[in-house]
Amino acid sequence: QERQIARTFGGGATPPMEEVLGNPELLDLLLHGVHRTTRRQVCVAWRLATDGDRRPEPPDQVKELRDGTWTAGLTQGRLAQLLALTPNQVACYPHHVRRRCGGGECHIFDAATVLSAFHEHGGIQELAHRIRRIAERSRARDGRAAEQGAQERTERLDRGLAAIGLAPRSDSYWQRRALGSASFWRLNLAATLRSAAWMHWLHEHTHGRYRDAVEATVKSLADDAERHYPGIYAEASSLVQQRAEFQLPVDGLPWLPPGETTEMALLRAEHTVDPQLLQRKRRWEGVLKHRKQAKVERAQAFNRRVVERFAGLSAPP
Repeated sequence: QERQIARTFGGGATPPMEEVLGNPELLDLLLHGVHRTTRRQVCVAWRLATDGDRRPEPPDQVKELRDGTWTAGLTQGRLAQLLALTPNQVACYPHHVRRRCGGGECHIFDAATVLSAFHEHGGIQELAHRIRRIAERSRARDGRAAEQGAQERTERLDRGLAAIGLAPRSDSYWQRRALGSASFWRLNLAATLRSAAWMHWLHEHTHGRYRDAVEATVKSLADDAERHYPGIYAEASSLVQQRAEFQLPVDGLPWLPPGETTEMALLRAEHTVDPQLLQRKRRWEGVLKHRKQAKVERAQAFNRRVVERFAGLSAPP
């Protein structure tokens, strides 16, 4: 680890090793990372270096950083990431200009400049403080964004549930996940609404048959295991919900006015949550139809070329 730290901060130069190795919190910070600023440039390389035998071959840029060969020069952006500084803070250091392959120029800083910038900005201790400040700002910003997103998702889910005559439930797994995760919300909105309708139908509109079936299944499982074990009710509910008699009816939800199928009601609820949903679905269906037709046309064109190519060949005697 000492050799890897030395390579990271200037090849053969000697950074304040006693400060690094004597501060477990800081070493953990640098080795495992708390923010993308250092994780991409330092922490990933050090993890690959310390236990590289148990990991797949790293990409070329990580190998260069791990082996210290990057000391031939760092770009301004990479130097700023490595030292947790802004590009303007490192732009004032000596550098030379290199033409980019795709056009434009980049500033290249040599190893001596990297080490000089590292020490002038407080060495290891100040680097740790900068990392912590960046992480704290990032967490605060992400926390505010998550809170605003959760509030917006709560309001939209309430509207969607109200459209099919339901109220939100705090004990619903699907609703908790949808409100707590933006990605889960995007991918599972329809499943969340369907689950709410299904559970309401099972518990309120099966006239006790679902509850009795779950209790009977729990008793059977307990008899087989000779005890009541944790999760037995969840397992019994999952088994009962697989029966055909306890599937959500397709001809309509009994607590809604007649004349609307279950799929139509759920689609209406989705549209209430996201007015652009139906338009996006139709556009995506059009894309899939176009791709399918293009695939068929390519196959037909290939078959024609094959027939034309071998049409003039005579059969073997």
